[in-house]
Amino acid sequence: MLRDLTPLLLRLGVAVAVAVAVRFALMPVGLHIPWTLLITLGLMAGAAWWVMFEGADRAHQLDPPRLDPDVDAVLPHGQDTTVRRLENTVYSAQPGRRVTTTALARLLVEIADERDRDPDAPPLSAPLTQLLTRIRRRDTDDAPMDAIDRRALHRILRELAAREERDR
Repeated sequence: MLRDLTPLLLRLGVAVAVAVAVRFALMPVGLHIPWTLLITLGLMAGAAWWVMFEGADRAHQLDPPRLDPDVDAVLPHGQDTTVRRLENTVYSAQPGRRVTTTALARLLVEIADERDRDPDAPPLSAPLTQLLTRIRRRDTDDAPMDAIDRRALHRILRELAAREERDR
């Protein structure tokens, strides 16, 4: 950290030394400038000198990022309403706004139903098939759902993913 501040400290010291030298140069003439004023002016001059030639690094760039006009750069899943609904459901799961397991389960059933329409899709595993059956049965009962944790959600989504998504 001191290495980063070396140019600033060097300029502050030089400016204060110049201010003190000016005081000693003006003493024979009979002009006495207070030490506090000299040190303050020296520090201000050193800081201004540093800002003009070095300056502090900016934390953020000021210009907006350049847009890529390539249409292929747009992610294809942004147009899929199921993915957007799933992202919205999971994203809104904050301490004040919990994700409801029922809403998440209904979305998983919708994704599974869409996947069932694909004739090339491999069959689902037995645990996932049982889970989807329980979700469909409970959807009509209004009974409370069991919680789906993050690891289980990732496993379920990997299995439900389309073939081209699974290959990644």
